[in-house]
Amino acid sequence: MVTNPGSETANLEFTLYWSDREPTRGIRVQVPGERVLGFRLERLPGPNGPVDVPPRVQYAIRIDSDQDVVAVYGRVECEPGWLSVFGYPGHV
Repeated sequence: MVTNPGSETANLEFTLYWSDREPTRGIRVQVPGERVLGFRLERLPGPNGPVDVPPRVQYAIRIDSDQDVVAVYGRVECEPGWLSVFGYPGHV
């Protein structure tokens, strides 16, 4: 989920980093001003179609934005207790 507290549309670009392959780049999403956008990673529009993020695979996400945004990330796996969430305000 990404919150854009500013008045301008935020243009985001995601990069996914993997332990066993080259990064997936060019995932672009827009978040209108003063709005929040929730999404699932496997439904992100990648450069070659939807991004495939299989369960139980190690990866990291980088989010670049032309506006200040707050990203909150949650990951729920099949086993009980596997949940991680964080929020991180950043500067461009």
